[in-house]
Amino acid sequence: MVEMKKYKLGDIAEIVISSVDKKTKPGEKIVRLCNFTDVYHNWAIKQSDYDSFMVASASDSNINKLSLKKGFVAFTKDSETRDDIGISTYIADDFDDVVLGYHCALAKPNEKIVYGKYLNAFMSSDYIKKYFELNATGSGMRFTLAVSTMEDMPIMLPSLNVQKKIGDVLSDFDQRIENLRAQNRVLEQTAKTIYDYTFLQCAGHQTTYNKTLNRNIPVGWEVCTIGNYIKENKGGDWGKENPEKNYNLRVSCIRGADIDKMTDLPIRYILAKNSSRLLQEFDLVVEISGGSPTQSTGRSRLMTKELLEMFDNKLICSNFCQAITMKNPQYAYYISFMWKMFYDNGIFFNFEGKTSGIKNFQLDQFVDTMWFFPNLKTVEKFNAQVAPLIKKQLFNAKQIEALTTQRNTLLPLLMTGQIEV
Repeated sequence: MVEMKKYKLGDIAEIVISSVDKKTKPGEKIVRLCNFTDVYHNWAIKQSDYDSFMVASASDSNINKLSLKKGFVAFTKDSETRDDIGISTYIADDFDDVVLGYHCALAKPNEKIVYGKYLNAFMSSDYIKKYFELNATGSGMRFTLAVSTMEDMPIMLPSLNVQKKIGDVLSDFDQRIENLRAQNRVLEQTAKTIYDYTFLQCAGHQTTYNKTLNRNIPVGWEVCTIGNYIKENKGGDWGKENPEKNYNLRVSCIRGADIDKMTDLPIRYILAKNSSRLLQEFDLVVEISGGSPTQSTGRSRLMTKELLEMFDNKLICSNFCQAITMKNPQYAYYISFMWKMFYDNGIFFNFEGKTSGIKNFQLDQFVDTMWFFPNLKTVEKFNAQVAPLIKKQLFNAKQIEALTTQRNTLLPLLMTGQIEV
């Protein structure tokens, strides 16, 4: 049996609370921001994540306190639900200009006592998750961790040598997961290149100038409103956190923050009569409320058969999203790539309004936008090329989920000394 010593987190690590928001302010230095979602969705933060961090600004004081350095552990501090609090990630590399964002905290371990990888693993245990869940303060739509709760977090430590072995084993799982994610990034870029080549560069097509769009498009392609190819028929439904009277249909729910990741979706309970809102194959889920000052609403994710099967075909989007259905499913891949192209180019900033400070995507205005739509033959050829790439991405996602489950199963066994490295 491994000998363990009991500590409080505040005795073995310095804890710093972040107040750095997503704004770029005059007089502050430009930085990259590791946000709540970056912490929430990653077992470790690495240099390979750098380009995904948003650009913001921070004061010299915050840069000094909250810069990410190898060996630190970041974790979520505030959220809409209790079980989203205390989710941790290990900082695996040194960063020169990346700081931790708002609603998160940074633990800087005393390396003579605790190994950062082990601390991250321990904070991912069910024991600590339950500790944070029970000790979170607040109600309704916002829960938070008090400084005293973080400092008093109990932690059991074996020797540094054992900590290192356990941390390294679990990090090996992380590396395998990261390799699969890297493959998915390549697959995504390949599919985007095919889209650009086929539709934006109009390769292999005889083109003619279109006055409405002020650009050349292939002969025979239709120019009309985007709304002519889609219909809106599913609103979001956040439902209830726990089953109540009539709220007994158990579903997984996509929030705006989940669209890019599609992992660890919150479980909710909705009215059985709202089952018509369940997502179907080729629905496009769009974030319509939220966003940040430097990030527009309008992020989207196409629902494929394989993706829906990952959630037992019981998937719904939250009130901050909208699901739209294609009039012709053959155009689903084309429209989803078109949508992402508009998002990446900041077009959706032109279709945003505000309600109580929250940005809202004016979907009804956007669908009146004129755009071009290829003939069915070109679309079918495009589908045949990109569908296998998307299917491979989902296969990798399933592998990631399986490895994550294995890692989480192994975690308590290593922590309690039931098995040794």
